[in-house]
Amino acid sequence: MSDDNRVIRVHIFGEEYPIRGDFDTPEEAEEFRQHVIEVARYVDQKMHEVAERSSNRSPKNVAVLAALNVTDELLKFRKERESQLSSLEEKADDLAGRLGEKLISASSG
Repeated sequence: MSDDNRVIRVHIFGEEYPIRGDFDTPEEAEEFRQHVIEVARYVDQKMHEVAERSSNRSPKNVAVLAALNVTDELLKFRKERESQLSSLEEKADDLAGRLGEKLISASSG
């Protein structure tokens, strides 16, 4: 694919950004395009939300505050996922232990 076909242009907070992707097939290109558009919309939305709540609406400050908000969301999500994974591991260990006990009692009985 030519370099021009590898660039997707998105608009965030009134500015255009060319995003270059690395893919080999038209399917990968479309998947990349859709993903970049989704990400750009999310960032744009967050920046507009911050701008509406902020008295200082300089693009730089809005971008930093939006990045902090998105990072906060990510870290909360990671912590929740780790907690869920830990809970699942405990349940799996408990089930494996009980299954092992049943197998031992069935083979000796």
